[in-house]
Order: sequence, then C-alpha cells, then structure tokens
Amino acid sequence: MMNLSEKDLEILINKGRNEDASWVLGQLMIDGTSDLVPMNETKGLYWLQEAAKRNHLGAIEAKTYWEIRFEKSPNIDEIVRNLEKVA
Repeated sequence: MMNLSEKDLEILINKGRNEDASWVLGQLMIDGTSDLVPMNETKGLYWLQEAAKRNHLGAIEAKTYWEIRFEKSPNIDEIVRNLEKVA
C-alpha cells in the first residue's frame, strides 16, 4: 500500500472503510516521504483519526506520538490510555 497514490488510497478507503489504507495515507501525508502522496499534515491527521476511531492500532499509535510531540496542550490521560491500548 505504501506505493499507491493518494487517489488510489482514497478509493480503497471509500470502497470499504479500509482502516489500513487510512493509516497508510495519513502516515504518508504527515511524513512527506512519498512521491505519489503530497505532504499535508492536516489531511494526514484526519486520516489517522478516522482509522483510530475504528481502533486501528497503528493509527492510534501514530496519532498518539504526534500528539506527544506537537500538541500544545496534550491530554495526558488520553495519551496514557492510547499507549496502554497499543501495548
């Protein structure tokens, strides 16, 4: 999935609420490491949140670590809950 374009990943997501595709798309957008998916942190976080809502552990982990690093006022209780869930 890491070699798919933004459009292809969105098609997978829209066809069947594919949490793996949401997680990959979110990561690629945040990281900016793909030639096929433009960097867009806002959209990337959206896709991670969508996958995390459906309990995708990779998305929960990625979103939590983003919150630890960049959130101005992180919710410590939520971060602990999410890290425990991932562990």
